[in-house]
Amino acid sequence: MTLLEADALYACARGVEIWDQPVEFPPVRLFLASATALLRDLGDLNDHDLWREPARILRTCRRAICTVPLPLSAVPLQLGEHGEWLHHWSLKFAPQLAPAQANLLHRAVEALRALATEEVSPLAEAAADFLSLDDPSDGILTISNRSLVAVVEEAISRQYPGMRVGTFASFQGTTKFGSAVMVGPPSWMPASLFTAPRAEHLSVVRYQFFRDQPTVEPLFASVFGDVVASSGVQHRVKSSRPYVVSSSRAPHSDAHEQQVQSVALLDSHECSPAEEFFIQIRATQAHAQTDAPAGATDSAVEARAAVLASGSHVLLPIESDVHVMTVDVEGRPGQRISHVLASSVSPGDFLALRPHSEHADLLVRANALLGNDTERLRSIQALWKQQLRARVDRHPRGITGVSDDLRNMGASTANIPYWTSSWCIRTRSKHDFTVLMSYLGRGEEAESVWTDLGLIDSAHRRIGHRSSSSIEEVLTPRALELLGQEGWTEVTPQYRYMGRTVITRIDQFLPGSHRVPAYLLCSLYGRQEAL
Repeated sequence: MTLLEADALYACARGVEIWDQPVEFPPVRLFLASATALLRDLGDLNDHDLWREPARILRTCRRAICTVPLPLSAVPLQLGEHGEWLHHWSLKFAPQLAPAQANLLHRAVEALRALATEEVSPLAEAAADFLSLDDPSDGILTISNRSLVAVVEEAISRQYPGMRVGTFASFQGTTKFGSAVMVGPPSWMPASLFTAPRAEHLSVVRYQFFRDQPTVEPLFASVFGDVVASSGVQHRVKSSRPYVVSSSRAPHSDAHEQQVQSVALLDSHECSPAEEFFIQIRATQAHAQTDAPAGATDSAVEARAAVLASGSHVLLPIESDVHVMTVDVEGRPGQRISHVLASSVSPGDFLALRPHSEHADLLVRANALLGNDTERLRSIQALWKQQLRARVDRHPRGITGVSDDLRNMGASTANIPYWTSSWCIRTRSKHDFTVLMSYLGRGEEAESVWTDLGLIDSAHRRIGHRSSSSIEEVLTPRALELLGQEGWTEVTPQYRYMGRTVITRIDQFLPGSHRVPAYLLCSLYGRQEAL
C-alpha cells in the first residue's frame, strides 16, 4: 500500500458514518428462541452420540438464518430439508428423550418448518433499504461465507439489480465503496472493518435477537494503551430503529410468545463459526485412534482457529515450535517461501496448506529418505518422549512440576506439551536436551541420541526444502494476481508428494482457543456446514 493509498483510507475512516441496524422478524425470533432454549438445556449432551447430529443441524440452521441474506424458503439454506429430518428424528427417538427436551425440540422443529415456508428475506430487505439511500452501484453487501457469495448475488440481483455481494475480505484492499452493509453479529467481523473502513457509509445488519453490538476501537494506539493521533477517526456507532418485517403467516400463539420472551438474548459466540468448528474438532478427538497418524499419542496443544480467505479454517498453535509454510506475495522470485513458527503468523499472512494432515505426510516422506534406518531412529525418537510423558504422569504437579524441575536443573525452556507431541523431534537447544536426558536418567546417552535425532531432523528439513521449491515453481504471474485479488488460489506442484495445495490469506482469528492433538495443526479444514 502506497502512502497516497493509506492517506485515502485514513480520510475515509475520518468521515465514515457507522450504523447499527437491528432487524426484527417474529418467525425468526421464535425459531432462534426455541433452538437456543433447547441447545442451552442440552449442555454437555450437545456432544453426546444421541444428540450430536440434531444439535449440529439446529446450530447450522441458526447460524445460516442469522448470516445469509436469502429468502428463508431458498433451497441453499435447506431449512425445509433440515426441518423434516429433525421431525422424523424426533419421532424415531422419542422414547429415549427426556420429556422436557422432547417438548423443546418439538417447538424448535415446528418453528423451523414454518420458517422454511417464508419467502421473505429480512436481512436482504434491510440491507437494500440502507444501500438505496446512496448509489446502489457504488455499494456492497458483505457476508461471512465465501461459498454462498454467488448464490446470494444471483438471488438479490432479481429484486435489486446491480447490488454487489462480497465477503468481509472485500475490505482488505484499497478499493473504497460509497456504502457497505455487513451481515451478522459485529464480533464475528475483523476489527479493521470498523477501525479502517473502506466505505463512507457503513451498516451492520443483524437480527435484534443478538446481544452483540458494534464498537469501534481507536485506529492508532501506543504500546502504553493511549490513543495516538486518532481523535479524528473515533466514531460513535449510531443506532437505527429496528427494521421490522411482517410475516404473511398467522400470528403465533401466546404460549409461543411467552417462550420467546423467556429466553435471554443470544450471545454471538453461541452460533459463531468457532462454535461449530471446535465441536468438529472435539468429534475428531473422539475418534483420535482412527484419525491419528501411526504412533501418534499427542499431548494436547492450545490452538486457535483462523478463518481463511478461501472460506476454510486452519488450527494454529498459540505456543509451540510447530512450523508452517508462508508465502510472501510481494517477495522476489526464489525468496517468497518461508517456514516460520505457526504461532507467529497473523491476519494478512499467506499460508500454503493442504486438506489433510501435514504432519502425517511429512512422516511418510521423511521415512522414505531415512530408508532402512527408519525403524531404529523413530524408536529412539519415541522412547525419550514416552519416558517424559511417564515422568509427567508420576509427578504430583504434572506438567508444571516437570517444567519447574527442568528449569531448576538449568534448562532455558521446558515446552513439555510440544516436546511430547508427535511433531517434536528433539528440543531446539542441545543444552536443554542434555538437561532433559539427565532428568530422565540417560545423561550418558545425550550426545548419541542428539546425533541420531539430527538425522531425522535433517530428513524433515530436506522435505521442507523440496516442498518450498515446488511451491515457488507454481507461483506464476496469474497465481500471484489471484492471491492479490481474491486472497487465495489453488495450485498443484510437480513434486509428487505435495498434491493439491491451497495458498490462502489469514483473514481473522476466531475468538477463544481449544486444546487439540498436535497432529491436527496446520491442516486445511473446509466448512463442514450443510450450506
